[in-house]
Amino acid sequence: MTSYLVALCVDERNSYYSNYQIIEANNKEAARHTYNEINECSYFYGEVLAKVNDVNEVKPQLDKLSNAMVLLGLAFKGSLTKAES
Repeated sequence: MTSYLVALCVDERNSYYSNYQIIEANNKEAARHTYNEINECSYFYGEVLAKVNDVNEVKPQLDKLSNAMVLLGLAFKGSLTKAES
C-alpha cells in the first residue's frame, strides 16, 4: 500500500483545496475513491495531489497545507512526490 495526499477540490478553476488527508491505497484511483467514500462526497470530490514518502513529516502539516509554501517545503524535502497512475 502507498500513502497519498488527497484533498477536496472546492474550486477547479483556481485550484483551491481543503480537507487534506493521507489515504493508504494500492493506487491513485483507489485513494481518490476511498477519500470520496470516507467523506461522503457528492458535489465536490477528492483529488490526489501527491504521493507521501514521509508520513511522519507530512501528517503534522495537514492543517497548514493550504499554504503553498508549506507544500513546496515538503516537496523540496522529498516528503511529497508526484503521484504516478
